[in-house]
Amino acid sequence: MARGTGPAQRAAAGVSRGCGSCAGRRIRAGGGIMTQQTRKCPVCGKPRSESHKPFCSTRCRDRDLMQWLSDGYALPGSPANGEDDK
Repeated sequence: MARGTGPAQRAAAGVSRGCGSCAGRRIRAGGGIMTQQTRKCPVCGKPRSESHKPFCSTRCRDRDLMQWLSDGYALPGSPANGEDDK
């Protein structure tokens, strides 16, 4: 965004500065306010629960932990060396 642009230009471009009074909202082109969509549980896709954030339940939180512990998640790349540092 160019320097010296005012609120009207930012609103027309769909850009928000994120002031405290409009936290969680973005200004849509045309001046309307658009609220953020509720985020979903990464395991099952149900709406998140505040008590289990970012999951919807203890079950999904535990399923994700087991996925990590059983090496179910991996970063792409060449395999690591099998040698142990001694």
